[in-house]
Amino acid sequence: MFRLILCFMFLMSFFQSNYAQIVSKELVKQIIEDNKDVSDYIKNSKMSISEVIKELKASKVDLNSDGNPEYIIFGLICGQNCSHWIYQKDGSKFIQIPFEGWGAYLSLDLLKTKTKGYRDLLGTVFLNCCEEGLETYKFNGFKYVIGKCLIKTYGYTDTRGKYHTYKKPKIEKCSK
Repeated sequence: MFRLILCFMFLMSFFQSNYAQIVSKELVKQIIEDNKDVSDYIKNSKMSISEVIKELKASKVDLNSDGNPEYIIFGLICGQNCSHWIYQKDGSKFIQIPFEGWGAYLSLDLLKTKTKGYRDLLGTVFLNCCEEGLETYKFNGFKYVIGKCLIKTYGYTDTRGKYHTYKKPKIEKCSK
């Protein structure tokens, strides 16, 4: 029983240290300064900084294996997907690592592969009831750029309006 409690405590501390970071006031101010859509959203909703801090979530990760964490922040501007931002600390200031693509995701996950010393990322996007978008991102030395874009389809609706689920989801390249 004691081992079980210790194991549970370890897992909870790991979860809290990596996936449940509270976003600092300084980082929130930097996100607002760097992103006009966030600034406009906060002004229009009349949110205070402390309210924004409560809405945001962060994952602390080391994308470039330098021993210093980067932060993947999400949770403020959400519909079916949430806006995500990546920041790294440089001295006393936070610097955004830009990435192109959809920008709003169900999730933004780390892949095991690396490009130019940074972990590759997988963005999953809700498209509709039957489809997800999948984008891989690779670091080009300055920002994350799209590597692959795929659509994962779980089923289809026939001409009579009846929905059919595929045995295995179909994965196809995005059309441009």
